Amino acid sequence: MDVKKKVLAGALASSLVLSSITPAFAANLSDIEKSYARAEIQALVEAGIISGYPDGTFKPTAKITRAEFAKVLAKALGLKEDAERRSSSPTFPSGLAAMSARL
Repeated sequence: MDVKKKVLAGALASSLVLSSITPAFAANLSDIEKSYARAEIQALVEAGIISGYPDGTFKPTAKITRAEFAKVLAKALGLKEDAERRSSSPTFPSGLAAMSARL
């Protein structure tokens, strides 16, 4: 499991334990049964922070994308989307363009 995913899952699970959130029924994620982070994943699902993929999986061993991490972080912090500031393209250089800009 990706280090960022481990750290985020642990931090969010800890904050959930410390808060008094009423548990709800978790989505039936078909691929978390043998995951060491099953309880944390279920807690995040119950809190509405994560939901898994449309095919009913969570993919606990997959790397988390930048977009997925941003969405999880925003939900965990209770941030709301600002449609006026929403952009379909990143506002930062990537790959070769970023490297050549530093030269």
